[in-house]
Amino acid sequence: MNHSYCLPHQIFANQSILLLDQALIQQESGIQRQVHPGQKSPVVMEPGRDKPWEFCGARMSKRIHLYGTTLYDDLVGKYRMWYFARMGPHWRFESGNYQIPGLYVPRTDQKPYSCHGVTADQYGRSFVDNDRGDLTCYAESDDGINWVKPNLGIFTFNGSPDNNIIWDLHGASVFIDRQEKDANKRYKAI
Repeated sequence: MNHSYCLPHQIFANQSILLLDQALIQQESGIQRQVHPGQKSPVVMEPGRDKPWEFCGARMSKRIHLYGTTLYDDLVGKYRMWYFARMGPHWRFESGNYQIPGLYVPRTDQKPYSCHGVTADQYGRSFVDNDRGDLTCYAESDDGINWVKPNLGIFTFNGSPDNNIIWDLHGASVFIDRQEKDANKRYKAI
């Protein structure tokens, strides 16, 4: 089968190619394509019952989101995951003088909203749309299946430094800049 609409590709010896369609196949002979049904995997990582920043408050979502990055890091010999968690309105997060009470970011251009009938945090500040106390957290694994959420001590959450929070950032995509000379600046996020 000739796919004249395909752009030319250069394929190197010993290079693995994922063939989801015929885009890279110029001719087929004596083969039959077989698509196997997908298999559902068990949950890879669940919210920690002892990690309230992953629970978004008592009556709210209890989940973590792989809305970030998972990669194998050959520099440390582990799988590493930077994921998104939502702490909700009932918690307080700080680092030095930097403090974020859950759900509060002052946005005077928006009207306050109600969270389960509550319209303000414990400090009397109104909730506003899109303020959810989003956090980027870190986990690591030797096999990519069993994950550990180490206590990093970077931020204080509800008065304790025992957590795996790396920043109050929604949806961070972390990558390793292998061209960076300074080892302390190799991990970057966008």
